[in-house]
Amino acid sequence: MGNYPSAKSPMQMPEGEESGPESTTRMADVLSQREPATVTFIRHALAEHNINPDDEHKVDTQLIPDGIQQCISARDGEAGRLMDEADLIIVSPLRRALKTAELLSGERDDAKFLVTPLCVERPNMPCDSGSFPEALIQQFPYIAEHGLPAQGIASLAERWWPRPTENQPKRVRDFLHFLLARPEHKIVVVSHGDYLSWIHDPERTFRANSPLNRLRRFMHNTETLTMREDELRAIAAHLGLEAAEEDRRRTLKGLEPNDWWLSLTVGEETPSA
Repeated sequence: MGNYPSAKSPMQMPEGEESGPESTTRMADVLSQREPATVTFIRHALAEHNINPDDEHKVDTQLIPDGIQQCISARDGEAGRLMDEADLIIVSPLRRALKTAELLSGERDDAKFLVTPLCVERPNMPCDSGSFPEALIQQFPYIAEHGLPAQGIASLAERWWPRPTENQPKRVRDFLHFLLARPEHKIVVVSHGDYLSWIHDPERTFRANSPLNRLRRFMHNTETLTMREDELRAIAAHLGLEAAEEDRRRTLKGLEPNDWWLSLTVGEETPSA
């Protein structure tokens, strides 16, 4: 994240300026004045299933009018400012996330979108199943047109959404590693409540039948959460432990690993079910 110098890509001194202790000090001064690289997470706006539990059985639910109004209001506030400052906007391919990202961005000309199922919601209900890329391109032409080459809606597999038996903490951990490896300095991620609770509440207990699991807090719709690299690295390390525990439980139940996203690369089909 960010354009910091590294052993592989050292900062170059301006032409005509010699290297040495003084120039090294000046370089350090420049770096110390830079803002730290950040990732801002935003939960999508109000969707059909957030209001009516019966709509959880609808496939790929959309924003309701109140959700659209949420985005319009948030566009004039913190979320809109963060979207304007973002070097990259990463979006879940579910329609409620895509519409939220579209409205919050204000459809600015220089927006850059990366659409990936790495940050899609856990497939608990039909509302968390996705739509085919062709339908998404027709509904969201702005995001399709502003997608990074080979990393937009058109590059999604025909059936890109996850399987119900995945190891979600492992996927979230791998997504954080993906974010940390990005070159952009300011990234915004538009994702989902259950998924993001692994990031803003990493101590949550992942047991579907445990009362403790119900205590986790979801982010509010269109709520923002900005984190630094060091925070993301710490959460990724914690999620590595959660992922190992989930693998252990799956092994005890005789279940095979279902880490479908590990072979997912841009433009490549997800493994068949």
